Amino acid sequence: ILDVGKVEIKIYQARDLSAKDINGKSDPFCVVELDSTRLRTHTIYKTLDPVWNKSFIIPVQDIHSVLELTIYDEDMNKTTEFIGKIAIPLLAIQNGEKKWMTLKDRKCCLPVKGIIEIEATLIYSNLSAIVRTFNPRQVRYYQQDGKFRVAVFKQHINRVRSALLHVVNVVKFIDYCFQWENPLLSFCTFIMSLLIVWNFELYMLPCALLLIFARNAVIEYRRGILGKPFATLGD
Repeated sequence: ILDVGKVEIKIYQARDLSAKDINGKSDPFCVVELDSTRLRTHTIYKTLDPVWNKSFIIPVQDIHSVLELTIYDEDMNKTTEFIGKIAIPLLAIQNGEKKWMTLKDRKCCLPVKGIIEIEATLIYSNLSAIVRTFNPRQVRYYQQDGKFRVAVFKQHINRVRSALLHVVNVVKFIDYCFQWENPLLSFCTFIMSLLIVWNFELYMLPCALLLIFARNAVIEYRRGILGKPFATLGD
C-alpha cells in the first residue's frame, strides 16, 4: 500500500498520572499507534510526571485514520497496565500546535487521571489521499494483552458452567426416557436405542447432539399442550 504522506508526533511529557505500583508511583511509557504501525517510548521509572521528549515520524496510508497514544505502566514481570490514552483523527491535527490533552479510558469516552503534552505535524498529498479513500481500509495491527483479567476469567467460568448444565440436562432427559413414566416416549427411546446399537458406526457419534434438540422439542410440546414444564413431569 502506497503512503499518502507522513505525520510527525512529538511526545514531550505527562503529568499527574495515576499510581499503579504499591510505592505510589508508576513506570510509564507511551505507545503510538497508527494503522499497522506501533511504536513506543522508553520507560521512565518511579514517577507520575514522566518526561520523554521523544519524536516519531510515521507513514500515513489513510488520511482518515486515527492516531492513538496510550500510556502504560511497566511491571517487573514485563506485563503492562493501562493508565490512559488519547485519540486524534489525522484530519483534526493542527500542524505545529503544542498542547496538553486529558487522558481518557480505553474507549476514549470518559476522562481519567493525567494529562499529556504533544505536538503533531501532518504532511500529505491531496491527490494520493483521494485515491486511497476508495481503496479497502488496511487491517490494523493488533497485539493481544496477555495479562490475566478477572472479568475474562469469570466469563470463561460461566461458559463452562453453562456447558455443564446442558450436559446434566441431557443426562436427566435420557434417564427420564428410561423411567417409563411416559410410555410412548420411553418405547420410542427403546426402539431407537436398539437401532443405534444394532447399526452403530463411529461416524454416528455426532448424531448424539440430536438428543438436545429432542429434549427441547419435548419441553415445548409439554408446555404448549399440557401447560406443564417437562422438568416437573417426574414429580
